[in-house]
Amino acid sequence: GLSCPPKTRSVSGYGPFAGDHFYRSVILHPRRKFALCGIPKVGFTQFQALFDELNGGTRALMLGAAFKNVTKDEIIQPGGGWKLAAFVRDPLERLLSAFLDKCTLTHDPFDGDCLNMGGSFCPGPSNLIVFPPKTRYEKVRAFEAYIRSGLPSDYDEFHFRTQSAIIAEDCDFPLDRLSFRGLMSGNRAAMHLQVVTLLHQTLGLPRRVAAAHANRHFPTRGHASKEAEAHSHGASSLLQTYYRRRKTVQVALSFLRRDYALLGLPIPDWATSGFKVHESRPFES
Repeated sequence: GLSCPPKTRSVSGYGPFAGDHFYRSVILHPRRKFALCGIPKVGFTQFQALFDELNGGTRALMLGAAFKNVTKDEIIQPGGGWKLAAFVRDPLERLLSAFLDKCTLTHDPFDGDCLNMGGSFCPGPSNLIVFPPKTRYEKVRAFEAYIRSGLPSDYDEFHFRTQSAIIAEDCDFPLDRLSFRGLMSGNRAAMHLQVVTLLHQTLGLPRRVAAAHANRHFPTRGHASKEAEAHSHGASSLLQTYYRRRKTVQVALSFLRRDYALLGLPIPDWATSGFKVHESRPFES
C-alpha cells in the first residue's frame, strides 16, 4: 500500500509562509545594525539560532520579529549605516542538498516514512511524494529523473530558488553592497572560521566571544543540533555520485549558470571535464 498521501496541491511560493519574501529571508541584529540574507540550505537554521542568541533570545528572523522600530526601507537604504551580508554555497551542491532534503526520505524523526512537510517543499513529480525514494539507488535515479524533466528559469519555492535571486530580489540586498559574503562548503573548519570573522570583524564582537558563538552554532566537527544533523546529507561528498552523467550536469547548469556568474563562483572542474567519453550519451530509461 501507499505509505504517504499524494500531494493534492502545488508547491506554494514559500511553503506555509506568505507575504513579502523579505520578511521571510532577512535575519537581524539591530543593536549593531546588521542584516543577513538567510538562504535555505546554506546554514539557514544555524544562523537563525545564532542571531536569536545574539539578540538575547529575541527572534532574529524579520517574520514575526519583535523589532517594531526597524523597517525594511531603513535596512536597505543606501547610507543608512546597516551592514548587509550573505553566505552562499556552490549552486550544484545546494540543488542536490535541497533535493535530498525535500524530495527523499531523511533521518528526521518528525517526517517518519514521508517527505519533509508532506512534500510541500518538493517541486518534483507527485510519485516522489507517494513513493518517497529511500535507498541510494532510488535517490540517484529520482534525482536524474527530476533533472531530466527540465528546470524552470527559477523557482518561487525557496529551497530551490537560485541564491542570487534570494539575495537581490527577496532580501533586496544589492550584491555590490554586501559588507561580508561567505562561502559554505563541506569544510566545517573553514565555515567556522568564516563565522568567527563575520562576528569579529563585521559585527565587532571580541574575537573570544565570536569564537564561542561560532563553536555553538558552527562547530568544526559534528553538528550544532539534532535538527541540523537531520537535514544535513553530505551533499559535498556525493556530487559525482548524483551528477554521474554529463547530461544531468548540463541540464542543471542551464538552470544554475547564471547563479554562478552573478555570485562570482567558478563552475567546478569535475562538472565540465570529469566525465568519461561514454557518459555523454543521453539518459537511459
